[in-house]
Amino acid sequence: MIIRSHREDLALSDANHPKTRNLSHANLAGSDLAEADLHEVNFRHATLRNANLSGGDLTNADLTGANLRDASLQDAVVAHANLEGADLRGANLDGANLRGARLDGCRTDASSEKS
Repeated sequence: MIIRSHREDLALSDANHPKTRNLSHANLAGSDLAEADLHEVNFRHATLRNANLSGGDLTNADLTGANLRDASLQDAVVAHANLEGADLRGANLDGANLRGARLDGCRTDASSEKS
């Protein structure tokens, strides 16, 4: 699979090679990843601001500390993913499946209002 972003194209193999599914610290801001198979991908501290992840499969993905501000996760499967410390402010989570996801320390619009 080729991930298209306005800055660069990244190849993401569907093979079971851990290094090919490692996008930690990647800048994927504004990328169109709609309906992509991203299960178990390492997105630790990646920038996914304004990315389109609608309908994607992020099951068991590691999104620890990822910047997902204003991203669209509408109807995405984010089950059992690690979102600890992720920035979800302005993200569209309508219809997203977050069952079993770890959300400790997430920044959301609701948490911003409490500050």
